[in-house]
Amino acid sequence: MIQLKNINKTYPNGVIAVEDVSFQVSKGQICCVIGTSGCGKTTILKMINRLIEPSQGQIFLDNINVAKIDPVQLRRSIGYVIQKGGLLPHMTIIENMTLMGKVVKKLKDKTFQKAVELLELVGLPVQKYGNRYPAELSGGQQQRVCIARAIMNDPPVLLMDEPFGALDPITRSHLHKELLSINRKLHKTIMIVTHDLQEAFLLGSEIILMNQGKIIQKGTKADFINNPANAFAKEFVESQLEGYV
Repeated sequence: MIQLKNINKTYPNGVIAVEDVSFQVSKGQICCVIGTSGCGKTTILKMINRLIEPSQGQIFLDNINVAKIDPVQLRRSIGYVIQKGGLLPHMTIIENMTLMGKVVKKLKDKTFQKAVELLELVGLPVQKYGNRYPAELSGGQQQRVCIARAIMNDPPVLLMDEPFGALDPITRSHLHKELLSINRKLHKTIMIVTHDLQEAFLLGSEIILMNQGKIIQKGTKADFINNPANAFAKEFVESQLEGYV
């Protein structure tokens, strides 16, 4: 569903953000990209939906080169969740949910019904939460709305940039379980950028470790624990999982 071929990103000032990155994510899979700050993981996410254009290489979604898709149409076809959600504060939850339906001119009744179904799916029934404003919800509830809103138009791909990073550990744990449960039902292809290796191990069927714009290792939890690719991978795993594994 997602394929990157020899992707590079060099900025005009000479900074190399991403260097010769290639990988693919199969349909229905959750892939977690992890690494140190500034390693290029968020840049990769933004190149997939063309918020940033690569300097070299090709990106494909379902075998279609994204460079040949209108950027606005591309972004409307991909779910996108950021750390603090981006809910519009002057709109109610149901208004936030149905906004994209208005943008793409879907039928009002169908858009509303879809919003009701998705809010129910994330545990926020519309009768109780639909007319509340974002400030009246907890951080975890707001992120639930953001996840529901990101899949309103039934996108095959969901991109998530540190979606749980600002939440307390208990709320984060609850949302991890909800995301896994949702994807068992909806079978989306999901890429998650995270700084938390424990989170990546829990959510990711595949994990990609990056450093200085390059992929250091790709694999499963077992691969990283039992067969780290090099000294950097070994140190990264040990530093994050001390007292955990």
